[in-house]
Amino acid sequence: MQSTIQETGPTISTHQTIQETGPTISTHQTIQEEGVIPPKQIPYFFTEKQVHDACSFSKSPMKPQLVQRTIQHDTKFRHVNPGIICPIEPSRMKLVHTERYVDGLMAGEIADGFGNKSKKDFQAIRTTVGNFVTAAEYALGRDVVWSLTSGFHHARHDGGGGFCTINALMLSAFELQKYHNTRTLIVDGDAHFGNGCVDILERVPGMKDYCTYFQYFNQVKYRGMLEAAIAKCEPGIIMFQAGADDWVGDPLGGGNTMEALYQRDLTTFDVAKRHGIPVVCNLAGGYAENYNNTLRIHRNTGEAMKEVYLGVQGAPSFKEEW
Repeated sequence: MQSTIQETGPTISTHQTIQETGPTISTHQTIQEEGVIPPKQIPYFFTEKQVHDACSFSKSPMKPQLVQRTIQHDTKFRHVNPGIICPIEPSRMKLVHTERYVDGLMAGEIADGFGNKSKKDFQAIRTTVGNFVTAAEYALGRDVVWSLTSGFHHARHDGGGGFCTINALMLSAFELQKYHNTRTLIVDGDAHFGNGCVDILERVPGMKDYCTYFQYFNQVKYRGMLEAAIAKCEPGIIMFQAGADDWVGDPLGGGNTMEALYQRDLTTFDVAKRHGIPVVCNLAGGYAENYNNTLRIHRNTGEAMKEVYLGVQGAPSFKEEW
């Protein structure tokens, strides 16, 4: 199977509920027992324990908290109990990363994706990974779930970089196939290519058979190409990286306007909904000098979710602050 598609071509620990020897009670089942989501709300995952200051050009470790503040009083969103988000265990990280790399990170002997060797920071990074993998399983049988996380797609089988340390996308895909027989389509709307995802696809035996990586570039022919990717890989879930760094004003980004990125989000959600495929969406990159621009693009992603899944008119803002 072709595992990479480009536009140039046609948890509750969760180790308590998902164990390497086989699942007992799934995270999805356990979370459901916690309470039923009220109608007409978008569930999102966030915990203060994932926030840390990496003393980096990238504000990604602090961004989820900033985004959460913009939606916490919006009744169309529901904050899933953060108590179910736990740091990912080393044994699970080793499912898609080498033992040497994971052990080095745990011991503070190998730098994380921000260039730091802080055990405290890595605890927060592990919690960020725990957020996404829990949200991904939670999404099964639902329409859409928003994981306020980033910092995954550059993490390779044996190393990190580019503000990415552990590849939660690939770990989630591995476990969803292992325990739920679910195929994954990664739709990467970040401005940068997910080299870590492709590296792991190449180096972890069998992953190409159930996980496909698709890179978004622009709106031209996007709907058709996304439809083709879905037809080819027949995913049971879409992992959507709704990056804000593909904005034309981002210093590390691409050439899309805020309005174009909103259309990207609308298209992704609409196509997934029409096919009945659940989506777990994260934040991915965003580095605008005036950070209000980055936060506005992410908030627009939430507005797109409301428009597609709740049937209410979205209220995106395309105001650019310089």
